[in-house]
Amino acid sequence: MDYILQPLRSATAQIIFAMITVFCIFLTLIFFQTQLGITINIRDPYSMIYFVVYSIAFNLVIPLLVSYFIFNESPRNLGLRKPEWSLVNQLITVISLILLLLAAHKMAEFKAVKIFYSMKGMSLFDFLFIHLVDAPPYYFAEEFFFRGFLFLRLHRKLGWHSYWITELIFAFAHLGKPWQEVVISFPAGIVLNYLALRTKSIYPPLLVHYLVGLYVNVLINYYY
Repeated sequence: MDYILQPLRSATAQIIFAMITVFCIFLTLIFFQTQLGITINIRDPYSMIYFVVYSIAFNLVIPLLVSYFIFNESPRNLGLRKPEWSLVNQLITVISLILLLLAAHKMAEFKAVKIFYSMKGMSLFDFLFIHLVDAPPYYFAEEFFFRGFLFLRLHRKLGWHSYWITELIFAFAHLGKPWQEVVISFPAGIVLNYLALRTKSIYPPLLVHYLVGLYVNVLINYYY
């Protein structure tokens, strides 16, 4: 059995699986709209629940099953563990957050980004529901997939090449969003990868990613 699974445990197989997974998320979105009549709208906190559920399925549940049954990887090795929270790592996390907040602030100035993330007229309750209920599990699943399942495992096999490979797929996953976000996702992802590698955990990059996303939405909807 092992000789059958061995090719499936290669870095190439993992990269192909990751690309298929991202593509399947796009297909699921289309299926929801065309076959079920469900439009996923970031301005509708309740339709966003569907998006969160299938994101968790593709970005968390399926990769965990693949990791356990095919890759023979412990979730702990994929970043689902308490971070190594040394003073240096704490400082790096804070600096990473500040840098990405500055980049996000600049990105939020573009008209296309403002239009895409505008929630003008939304009640405060719905806004909080999206960012306190919908967003955290979505970010958790996404960070596990890209930082844990993909990057941390690829880094053990490919070294520094894992940075650009992971971020090409991460940028691809942002297609459909404003081009400014697609572009910034590449260097931002590298920063998040480094955080995961330093701390051996997805939780510091998860925290940074979530706070940056929250900042952009608050900035666009309550400042501009």
